[in-house]
Amino acid sequence: MNRFKTYRVLVMVSIIRNMARGSRRFVADRRGLAAIEFALIAPVMVALYLTTVEFQDYFTVDRKLTALTSALGDVVSQDDNVTDAEMDDIMTAVTAMMTPYDVAALKIRITQVDVDNKGKTKVAWSDAKNMTSLPKGSSYALPANLKVNNTSYVISETRFSYSSVIGYVMKNGITLDRIFYIQPRYVDKIARSS
Repeated sequence: MNRFKTYRVLVMVSIIRNMARGSRRFVADRRGLAAIEFALIAPVMVALYLTTVEFQDYFTVDRKLTALTSALGDVVSQDDNVTDAEMDDIMTAVTAMMTPYDVAALKIRITQVDVDNKGKTKVAWSDAKNMTSLPKGSSYALPANLKVNNTSYVISETRFSYSSVIGYVMKNGITLDRIFYIQPRYVDKIARSS
């Protein structure tokens, strides 16, 4: 019986020595270290890259929409009489500013709002693309600091439903709204004719 116990102890000691030698060799071996480091770092780097691509794309759309809204109001405010043909050309031109993004997701409205001598606002005219134009004569809620008696404002509004290219960070997309107020440049009120 003692021999058997001694044999078991020797076998256990031998196994422990072999495991210690193997673990020392494993720790000292540097051949697969780069592959292991890459396997640990690669998912983080890919996630950072995808996040950067998504936010860069979002900020590009945001910048384009802001420029489009500003340009729409600015172009119309420099006219004295806007015709249907001019309005079609303006809408086509500003829509082209959103390329290469999906212009079907772009909604545009341009409105002239008049403030009377009592501070009441009403819509003089309104045109829209992929959006409802405001009814002539309806009230419009201007910001309080813009309610100056006997003035007119050209208000350009845009809305764009941004859908992420990759869908990694912004899975459901975001609706961007922009509004731009400007007074007519060369006349008190801009006429709208057919």
